[in-house]
Amino acid sequence: MSVTSPEKNSPNYARKRVVMTRLSQDSQSADRILSDNRQPNETLLQGKFQYSQFRSGLIVQAGTFRELADADVLSNAGPCVCITLLLSGRIRFGYDGMDNVLDASDGVKALAVNLARQCAFRRHIVASAQEQEIRKINLLVNPEWFDKNSIPLPESVRQFLQTHLASWRWQPDQDMLKLCEEILTLDQAEDPWMHQLMLESRGQLILMQLCRQLVNCSPAQFQHVADAMHHIPDQLSAVVAYLEAHLHHDVRLQEVASATAMSVSVLQRRFRTGLGCTVFDYVRNRRLEKARDMMQLENVSVSEAAYLCGYNHPSNFITAFKRKFGITPGEC
Repeated sequence: MSVTSPEKNSPNYARKRVVMTRLSQDSQSADRILSDNRQPNETLLQGKFQYSQFRSGLIVQAGTFRELADADVLSNAGPCVCITLLLSGRIRFGYDGMDNVLDASDGVKALAVNLARQCAFRRHIVASAQEQEIRKINLLVNPEWFDKNSIPLPESVRQFLQTHLASWRWQPDQDMLKLCEEILTLDQAEDPWMHQLMLESRGQLILMQLCRQLVNCSPAQFQHVADAMHHIPDQLSAVVAYLEAHLHHDVRLQEVASATAMSVSVLQRRFRTGLGCTVFDYVRNRRLEKARDMMQLENVSVSEAAYLCGYNHPSNFITAFKRKFGITPGEC
């Protein structure tokens, strides 16, 4: 099976190409996130970035930066709980079949997502937003962090950690905002040991506030988000992660099977049994979902969305779109 790449005919082809990245830090100038596989040393993000990993299982990432190029950055993530706190700007990112947009134009936004297994992570970078400064903090914590001396977890926290793509949005209070501001300015500390101690302590306090939020919520408040996603059997998680990471490319069964250590026949049988559809159907549906999101969130035209889905004629795209969503792209 070959699914035609939608990007080769798209006006947005350059922006939608997938890139790998690396961080370049220079004490004499701004930090940069560079492309590793598109244009040599192309700067995607520029500003100030922090990254610290602690023995407790906590990773703290923080940055104040601007987006300078159009690109989709793909990587693998999980299992972990990912907390994103956006103090200014607008960002778009996703895990597997979930896409998220955080916009801090009307106040700070906070989102926690549980990754119960390895999945594809996508980050969309938009050059048109380069005049807008983005200030954000990411906290990544492994599931073992929540195990405190074998004390049973509160039921809502336990269910959150057991549900892949369970998410929780909340409004940070002033105490949390103060912690975020301190993290973003801690790079000015002169003593590296004290800097790490202060950074970890503030990250832990933010996690504690998240736990308080989860303890006081009903599991139904985050469960419905995950229920809307595909219930993916463990034996297909690597396949789905591969497909999600390659939605913008030609997808061939032999390549998928080789990448996930299966034969083509086993892949087809397990996929249909586990998800009730073919690999082709999954890719087509996910492209339609992404096209819908782009029309809603990025004002992409129907013609552009059709190309992004691999349709040479918008009329065929409109028919497929209405069959899946019950409305036409124009009604989206």
